[in-house]
Amino acid sequence: MLKPYDFDFSHPALRKCFSIDLVKKIREFIKAYKDFLDLLLEFENEFDKYFGDINVYYAVKNYVDYSLSGVADMSSRNWEYFFQHYSMKRRCENCGMLLSKNSPVNKAHIIKRSFFKSRGTKLYKDTGFEHHMANTLILCANCHDKIERKGMRPSKRLLNRRTKLKDRMLNDIKEDIRFIRETMKEINMFRFELESYKIELEKELRQKMAERIKEWLNTFT
Repeated sequence: MLKPYDFDFSHPALRKCFSIDLVKKIREFIKAYKDFLDLLLEFENEFDKYFGDINVYYAVKNYVDYSLSGVADMSSRNWEYFFQHYSMKRRCENCGMLLSKNSPVNKAHIIKRSFFKSRGTKLYKDTGFEHHMANTLILCANCHDKIERKGMRPSKRLLNRRTKLKDRMLNDIKEDIRFIRETMKEINMFRFELESYKIELEKELRQKMAERIKEWLNTFT
């Protein structure tokens, strides 16, 4: 597992804003979420056999999606959701200049693109970390030019806020993983109960069938 070196960052000081644990947790969440959807689909198929089409899959999926923080999906394409979720104002993260809705927004990478092209391992590619908001700074045009192109040291404001934000994102995705796994436990519990119900139902059906056969045999006596 390759960790970026100081020269892989737009400025070495940005290393404190990066967490390899966050990248790992994003990958862990992606796998957990896929397992959750597979399990939910199996449960719906089993459920429908006995109770009809009640749309269990979308009801549970929509509830879970609404309850998640969305950290794993925080692409730089949806940076406004990222700002909103963490109660950040529409300002340059470096100098604090207000960014009007009509002014251009400039995105800079914490880890340079060259790292992902030349040495970025499967871990980074699987998580889409290059374009994740954990690796993206929202800047004004002036600060973007200074940081990403000229290698200027980011402000204390940016470094302090991003370091705290990194920790919040890590805690949020840990909670998302915990919630997914707890939901899967509940689904498995219902599957177990459904299996018990199925066994009892089959017993009842066998008993009724036996009674019908006895009645049929009685017609021959």
